[in-house]
Amino acid sequence: MASTRATTPISYDLCEQLQSLVQLYGLKSVQDALQKIAFPSTFTANPGEIDDRPKKQDETTKATEQLNQSILDASFEAILVADQSSGSILKVNASMLKIFGFESQEEVVGQNLSRFIVDGEVDGMDTHNYMQKFCDRAATSTILGVQRHLMARKANGVEFPCRIGLRNVLDSQHLVAFIHDITHEKAAEREFHLCQSILDSSFESIVVADDDGKIIKVNASMLAIFRFEREEDVVGQNLSLLVGGEKGHAEKHSQYLKKFWERGGTSSILGAQRKLIARRRDGTQFPCRIGVRKVLDSELLVGFIHDITTEQEADHERQLNQSILDSSFESIIVTNDNGDIIKVNASMLSTFGFENSDDILGKNISMLVGGEGKHAENHSSYMQKFRARGGKSAVLGTQRRLIARRVNGTEFPCRIGVRKVPNSDLLVGFIHDATHEERSLELAVEKRAAEELLYNMLPQEIAMRLKSDPGHLADHFHEATILFGDIVGFTKMSNSLPPVEIVRFLNVIFSLFDEKLDKYGLNKVKTIGDCYMVTSIPTCRHPPKSCSAVCHFAMDMIHVLDEYNKKHPERPLNMRIGINIGPVVAGVVGTKRFLYDIWGDAVNLASRMESTGQPGRVQVTQAVVDVVSAANDDFTFEKRGVVHVKGIGDMETYFIEERDKNRSWSYWKTLRSSIAADDSRESQDIIELLQNVKQLETSPSSDEVSGSLGRGRGVLERVEESIGDVA
Repeated sequence: MASTRATTPISYDLCEQLQSLVQLYGLKSVQDALQKIAFPSTFTANPGEIDDRPKKQDETTKATEQLNQSILDASFEAILVADQSSGSILKVNASMLKIFGFESQEEVVGQNLSRFIVDGEVDGMDTHNYMQKFCDRAATSTILGVQRHLMARKANGVEFPCRIGLRNVLDSQHLVAFIHDITHEKAAEREFHLCQSILDSSFESIVVADDDGKIIKVNASMLAIFRFEREEDVVGQNLSLLVGGEKGHAEKHSQYLKKFWERGGTSSILGAQRKLIARRRDGTQFPCRIGVRKVLDSELLVGFIHDITTEQEADHERQLNQSILDSSFESIIVTNDNGDIIKVNASMLSTFGFENSDDILGKNISMLVGGEGKHAENHSSYMQKFRARGGKSAVLGTQRRLIARRVNGTEFPCRIGVRKVPNSDLLVGFIHDATHEERSLELAVEKRAAEELLYNMLPQEIAMRLKSDPGHLADHFHEATILFGDIVGFTKMSNSLPPVEIVRFLNVIFSLFDEKLDKYGLNKVKTIGDCYMVTSIPTCRHPPKSCSAVCHFAMDMIHVLDEYNKKHPERPLNMRIGINIGPVVAGVVGTKRFLYDIWGDAVNLASRMESTGQPGRVQVTQAVVDVVSAANDDFTFEKRGVVHVKGIGDMETYFIEERDKNRSWSYWKTLRSSIAADDSRESQDIIELLQNVKQLETSPSSDEVSGSLGRGRGVLERVEESIGDVA
């Protein structure tokens, strides 16, 4: 940057003296007078005037010399007068002494001019033997009247940059050197280039404009961002050229600048940043953030423009990601490996009771850990171990149940899953409030318990129907098998035992009976005191099969008591059991303590079969005998004879024979098919024996078969155990 050199005005008296000098020597101008001052011997006065003023010659010459030196000393530039042929210095001014550090002219006069010029290269020009070359070429040198930048040397040897210009004196062998110290100019120039380099190094566009909005300076980033090729393409243009947005915005910008300066150059936008739409040279537009400052002590404005296209895209992406996170019903928490929370979603704030994210960001996640003891402190220790293991843990990618704490201190069960963000030290926790879930599980458990209780009270089919239709539930069955069993002598026994003992042994006996029910698919209707009532409905509705199943169950009841008596010989038990088959009505009545009960004459007759029966025997009606016999089942019946039945009269009844006293041919057929699955030697012997028995027209007795089996009896016993319906 060029500097402006100050000048000192010449006094009125000095001007008068210069004019006198012009008239004395007949010179044409003041410039000739200055040369006369520097080289008085090169001029001669007008002879006529000398003759007229001989006495004033000496005085004028002396005054002229004083004037000459005064003019030279008044210059701020160093002036040296030297002999053109030798370069020897003849005269210097005060500025030269001051700039070069000399105290008097005697120290300089007589020295060669090249003594003060440094050989080398300055601004790309070779200055070696600069003065010698000039002197050799004398007046033909091209450097006359031209200024050069050289390095000069002071008296103390310090070098400094200077600008030197040489002129030769008219009609003489002298030349004048004008030397200007440009140290400050060079510093200012370096400062200028440094500032320009800093501006061009900025990633932001920088635009300097005057008070009319005319651009006077830009940096390299501005050219690149606004797609200008050269600075000349934009300098001199108005700022409105760069204003985008809707139509009319550019015109409004010019009006705004005008009002800005009318207000004295004050505005609320100075020193602040705002978002605008800018226009490139090709007409495309982009969002930017601009900050404007006023240059001190001037009417210049500096605008700093930052292209925020990528920033807005990133903001949009962040907003989209946050919207996605906030759309989740689960609480999402992002932490660093120290457990410090750096991001949450809306569900997390709602679930944990925070009003905004500022209340939780930066806090440690341990504040959200609930439960008894030192769970929060243990969590911090866990995070330390997690970091020590290099960010590895078995919980990553899995879910576990924890107790979480809300901001108000209340706690709730949650299910949490943790994952590590790839290529980072961040962790993401997905927290699901399991309060309703666990309550649902509790309700499901309660429901399952209630259903099991209901299924214990009612057959499952009836319970399902009752749940779907809690109204009246009634069924009619044409044939249902009913069993009544009663413990003999229970009333007398109960009078001699404490209540707890009575209930205990009844529970043991009836529980053993209950275990046998599922084997045959039967339904226990109820227990009345020591009476146990069973029916084939509603689960087993095929009359022959259901009736046989009830008969099998009755015999199992007798066997259960036999086993019980073996273990408790001090108090042997016995039962009377009665069975009947016939039409019944069944249903659930009332709203308390549901019971699937049955009614009808067939029920009453089954009860009479029990009450008129004999201990340890199963008494059945003719109808039972007919159904079981038609089914060709492996039962035989002993005719008891005529029994008087209350409310009905005399009727013939039967006892069921023990199954191991006589077996039907169907039993042996079933036994044979079961044995065929066993490839042992004993099994093959049994098959051969059975094939021989098959040729008999009548079913053999068990004694005959048992005697013939011989070695196969062990296998027979094992196979009998595997045949559930005949064993």
